[in-house]
Amino acid sequence: MVAAQDDATLRCGFLEAALARNEAGELGATIVRTRDEVGFTGADGVGARSPSLTADVPAQTATLEGPGSAVWREPSLISGANIGLDGARRRLEVVGAGTFAHAQGAGAVADAAKRLEASWSQGMTFDDAAGRVECTGDVVATSQPDELTIEVARAGRAVIDLDVPSGATGPSAAAPPGPEPVRQRALAAGDAPRPPDLPERTVRRVELFGSAGAEPSSDLARVESRRYALDVGVEGGRRLERFVRLTGGRIVADEQAGTLTVPGPGRAATYDGRTEPASDGADEPEARGSSLFTWTGSMVYDRNAGLLELARGVRLVHKPLEEGPVTTLEADNVRAWLTGGPLGPGSEAAVGGATRLGRAVARNSVYVTSGPKQLVADLLTYDAATHTIEAVAEEGNVVRLFDETAGPPVTARRLIWDLRTDRVDVREMAPVVAPR
Repeated sequence: MVAAQDDATLRCGFLEAALARNEAGELGATIVRTRDEVGFTGADGVGARSPSLTADVPAQTATLEGPGSAVWREPSLISGANIGLDGARRRLEVVGAGTFAHAQGAGAVADAAKRLEASWSQGMTFDDAAGRVECTGDVVATSQPDELTIEVARAGRAVIDLDVPSGATGPSAAAPPGPEPVRQRALAAGDAPRPPDLPERTVRRVELFGSAGAEPSSDLARVESRRYALDVGVEGGRRLERFVRLTGGRIVADEQAGTLTVPGPGRAATYDGRTEPASDGADEPEARGSSLFTWTGSMVYDRNAGLLELARGVRLVHKPLEEGPVTTLEADNVRAWLTGGPLGPGSEAAVGGATRLGRAVARNSVYVTSGPKQLVADLLTYDAATHTIEAVAEEGNVVRLFDETAGPPVTARRLIWDLRTDRVDVREMAPVVAPR
C-alpha cells in the first residue's frame, strides 16, 4: 500500500494504526505499525527503509527493526538492525552493529567518491541537543578526502562532540537526522509540516578509547593517515609518499585548541618519502625518512606549531631516507618539531599531517646511539635536516661520547657531533679537577 501527503510518502505491505481523538475532538493515530518492505521518503533527502516500523505518535518515537533497516538525510545514511528515533529528545540510537556513511560536500556538490564511513559492533547514539555522537564496539572510521589520501581510526569506543547551533537548546529546536516520527502522524492525520533544516555541524572534539568499556584495559586506539603519489612505475600506479600513525589507550583531538593528546603510554610513527620540496619550505632532502616515537608518560601535539611534547620514558628512532646512520635517542622529556604540511585536504584534522622530523630537544638522562658511538648528556638538540647533535652538560656534569672502536671516551661541557661525517667538535672543554 502507498500513503502520501504533500512531500511525504510511505510504502509498505501492511499497516495497522490505533486511532484516538485529541482534546479538540480530532481523530488521529496514536500507534502506527507497518511491515513488509517499509519505505519512507520525505523532503530534503529524508528517507527510511525497514522490514518493520513502529511509531508512537504522541511520544514522537519510532523504531525500525530488521536486517537492512536504515535512515538517511542526504548525503548521510545510518543503518542497523534496530534503530530508534526520539523526536522529542532529538535522539537517535542504533542497538547492535551498524554503519554510517557520508558523502563529503552537501546537496548537489556531495561527492560519493569522497566518503566518510564508520562501523561499530555494539551500538551508536546521536544526541542532537547535546551535540554528541558515541559509537561502541570495534569502531572503525574511514575517510577519503581525495583519491590519494586515506585516513583510518580504530577504537573500542569513540565519542565525538559537535558544535551546538545557537538557538538549538530546547527539545523541539531541531529534529534528529532521519525521518521524524511526526511524519507518521502527518500521514495518518493529514498534518505534513516541512522538516526543519539542520545547520552545518562542525566537530569540536574527538575522543578515542582502546576499550569499549569504562574499565582499564590494555586495548589500544589507533589513528592512521596515508598519502600516495601517482607513479606508473610501481604496481597499482601509486606509491606511498607520506604516513602517520598514532597509537594509545586514549587519544583526544581538540579541534578548537588544535591539539592532539595521548594522556598515557603510546607511540607515533611518521614517514616522509617525497621527492619534491615540502609545501612549508622544509625542503632539505636529508630530513626525509622515518621516525618512531614511544613514551610511557604522555604526549601532546600542537598542530599549529608542529610541536610534539613527550614526557617520561621517551625514545626516538630516526632513519634518514637516504644513506645514513640510524639515530636512537632516549630521555625523560623530548620536544620535537615536525614539518612537511598536511597529507591532503582535511587530513590535518586527523593526526596533524606533518610527517617530517625537523629537530628534537631532549632533557634529563639523555642517551644517544648512532653507529658504534654512544653519548650521554643532560641537554641535547638533534637536527634531523643536517644530521647534527649538540650536547650540553649541566654545571658539575660532563658530556661523554663513547666509541666502541676507539679508546677512552671524549668528555666536554659542550660538543657538536656531525653524524654524517662522524666528526666531533668540542666547543667547551670539560673542567679539569686536580687531585688533592
